[in-house]
Amino acid sequence: MSKRLVLTPDMGSFWHLEHKYTRKYKSFNLEVPKGFITDLASIPRILWAILPPFGDYTKAAVIHDYYCIFDKVFDDRAFVDRMFYDLMIEDGTPKTIACLMYLAVRAAYLIKHGGKKWKINNH
Repeated sequence: MSKRLVLTPDMGSFWHLEHKYTRKYKSFNLEVPKGFITDLASIPRILWAILPPFGDYTKAAVIHDYYCIFDKVFDDRAFVDRMFYDLMIEDGTPKTIACLMYLAVRAAYLIKHGGKKWKINNH
């Protein structure tokens, strides 16, 4: 498994994966393919001075982006959001930051979808 995440800038605020990125979460082997484009943590630019889009949470953000957008392994958005939180903690993100980011992705999803069941690749 390649726990090394190699990113290069691509189109302004986006980043391009140079190599496949893999890691384990519980009993799952997670994989983000080479070439995937991410915005890292989707934090509004106005907040970047206090919470930039990269940090201890970068690897978790890339996994979260991929499994929210492209992969059909998980059919429960709440599970993918919880995985984001758990991976941030595993990577050393302080609990207060991890909790804030988890609550932000949950709230953004619920506001956008009104609590409707998550449809893969249709969110």
